[in-house]
Amino acid sequence: MLLGLVSELCKQASPTDGDIPFVLANVPFQATRPAGVILCMGVNADVFNRLRRLGGQNAQNAQDAFWVFMYLFRVADARRRHSETNCRHWWHMDLTNPEVVQWIRDEYSAGRL
Repeated sequence: MLLGLVSELCKQASPTDGDIPFVLANVPFQATRPAGVILCMGVNADVFNRLRRLGGQNAQNAQDAFWVFMYLFRVADARRRHSETNCRHWWHMDLTNPEVVQWIRDEYSAGRL
């Protein structure tokens, strides 16, 4: 179930095939493991489904699939942050910044979020 939610989050960030080399170079496992091999097929719906199914096989494959989704999200979201301006979605903001968190709270309290 968690992999399904994480994969949907990852899809929303719109990863591309160009993200694959960075992901494989940075995930905390060897790219020759099943999750890495599946990712080499490209970023598409079939690969997302295969990674989710892979997670059901055993704990190690589930962990590897989780890392693939997290790194894909990281790369795609970073690209979007650098290419888009004036994004006002709170989940795209720097939630480590106390001023941003306060702005979100204020907007939520005012009913604008």
